[in-house]
Amino acid sequence: MVESAQITVSEGTQVEDVNGNLITASQLTSSIVDYSAVSSTSYGAFPGGFSPTNIVDANGNQLNGGLPINFVSAGLISIKMTADGTPVHHFSKPLQVSMKLDPATTNFITGESIREGDVVPLWSLSEETGQWKSEGNVTITGDGNGNLLANFQTTHLCCFNLDWSWTVAGHPYGTCFVPLRVTIHCGAGKSGVYDVTIVTPANQYLAGAHGEYVHDGDVV
Repeated sequence: MVESAQITVSEGTQVEDVNGNLITASQLTSSIVDYSAVSSTSYGAFPGGFSPTNIVDANGNQLNGGLPINFVSAGLISIKMTADGTPVHHFSKPLQVSMKLDPATTNFITGESIREGDVVPLWSLSEETGQWKSEGNVTITGDGNGNLLANFQTTHLCCFNLDWSWTVAGHPYGTCFVPLRVTIHCGAGKSGVYDVTIVTPANQYLAGAHGEYVHDGDVV
């Protein structure tokens, strides 16, 4: 994968536990995982999945009435830290997060490859509750060396996901505007339960049906 991420902690930043209490410690341990938007290995391990139902806006109001919202990701980063073994949840000063994106990623709104100036919604995942929360929008910038970056600040740790979604884009999940006829070839005698996914030519996940029983030659 060409994606990478950089986390910058300002000097003098204090770390806090889940209740907002300061943690006094001598060592900070970080675990940072960057998920590619165009790698099947990466999006196969995507935390929370691509069709969540527990989604709220920035004010905590539920979106889409609890029905699934289909995510189309431009990249995800998971940040976890401990201070002498105590999980860190908050910071006294914002962390600076910079994610380098794969230029082959498709902008779900424009249908074209991402470019400088594109806007991508940012979401955060509470792994304790499985809830996704809107964190506003991120504008993609360039670094002067041909790389595309998504930069944002945060005072809390979790999974951060750059995602368009069908509902936010005005397309209700499951609505078909342009019918697509697909013939499934899984090999003679190899009928069974499969995950069937639709991806872009660059292998970016768009949608999927999971645990479907299919036969060789099925037409959908």
